[in-house]
Amino acid sequence: MSLEEPIERTRTTDGRARTRTELECKSTEELFAATLEGEYDDDAPWEAVSVLRLRGGAGVLAVAKLYCGSEDAKARARGLSVLAQLDAGKPDGERPFTAECVSIAIEHIRESDEEIVRSAAWALSHLGTERAVATLIGLRSHPDADVRHAIANCLELAKHPEG
Repeated sequence: MSLEEPIERTRTTDGRARTRTELECKSTEELFAATLEGEYDDDAPWEAVSVLRLRGGAGVLAVAKLYCGSEDAKARARGLSVLAQLDAGKPDGERPFTAECVSIAIEHIRESDEEIVRSAAWALSHLGTERAVATLIGLRSHPDADVRHAIANCLELAKHPEG
């Protein structure tokens, strides 16, 4: 370990904090547009997803639903990723759109695009309602390892008799 490593980590942390602050100032539409920039696994689009999840509310839900209905597969996947933890800053009982988010994720779980199926599985895993868990149980033998990983990470699944 060199002496420069802690300094570099601090710069990276400071840079992320600045990026986060800049994203929080953007409109919901601008944030959704930012989720589509770069490659799928890049940090910046996921930071925008995180800000949208915490912002939550009916406005974010409305735009996420539009994205989930998009012709563009990446946009559908990002919409599902936002819905996975919409209103994440609130306790589960105070998240008003959970049932609707589960329904949307279930609609996308059988799509042909693998990334959308993965995003839908992760959404169901995070949402963890009875309907979400029942859907995930039906996918436990899915050929995609990331879908199975999402299922294995569903906390509510452990409480289910078939879990």
